[in-house]
Amino acid sequence: MLISDSMGLLWLGYAVLSVLVLITGYLALGFLPRLPRLVISWAVAGLMWMPASYSLPLLEQGESYHGMAPAAVVAALAFLEGDRSLFTSTLFLLVVAAAAGGACGLLLWWLGRGRAEARRQARLKRDGRRGDCDSDSGDSGDDDSGATPQGAAAVGTTLAAIPEDRPGAGGSVRPRRLHSRMSDRQEPTLG
Repeated sequence: MLISDSMGLLWLGYAVLSVLVLITGYLALGFLPRLPRLVISWAVAGLMWMPASYSLPLLEQGESYHGMAPAAVVAALAFLEGDRSLFTSTLFLLVVAAAAGGACGLLLWWLGRGRAEARRQARLKRDGRRGDCDSDSGDSGDDDSGATPQGAAAVGTTLAAIPEDRPGAGGSVRPRRLHSRMSDRQEPTLG
């Protein structure tokens, strides 16, 4: 039973705490792009969730206790005790676990990238159909984002036709004002 088995409770507590650490670590890496964030988080998950076996000598002569613990804990205790063979084998396990976790993060990023690409293609196809319908009805075909080629060409020709944009367009042409009156930081007054 889980309630009477203290090792089961210990592993359950470790699993819950490690999930909390991983979630907060992933959120703390929010300043990074998605790829390194996923790779780092899953590499740390591999380090935290890799189990390793250990043995402790008991008071009776020749007897020992064998158990399982997280590999990071076993490696730390083997380092502190100076047990080189256990430390190197556990360190190898940790390197393999970090590489496997990083590969899982890379796979998740690649799968998510495929879904994002499919959504982008569907959006482009939908916008293309909308542009065809708009051009049939006599509209220019650009939506408010100006992402369609017809809209970009129309904007380019419109800007080229403005006399101030062409050098040497005439004698004394007054330059256009680039900012509106509100951009001069004039605060409206309440009357």
